[in-house]
Amino acid sequence: MILRDAFEIRTDCDYEDFYVVAKEDVERQIQNAEYFISKIEAYLQTVFHDHPPTE
Repeated sequence: MILRDAFEIRTDCDYEDFYVVAKEDVERQIQNAEYFISKIEAYLQTVFHDHPPTE
């Protein structure tokens, strides 16, 4: 849902002539991005903790 919503807003901004994003939508997208990044970071910590990268 996070990626879909971000993609839809980006598509609207790219392809509509005059698309204005509401401040509330921007704030929600920032919160979603921060949440998404934190989950990816936690996942990567788990993966690399269990299997450290080799050089």
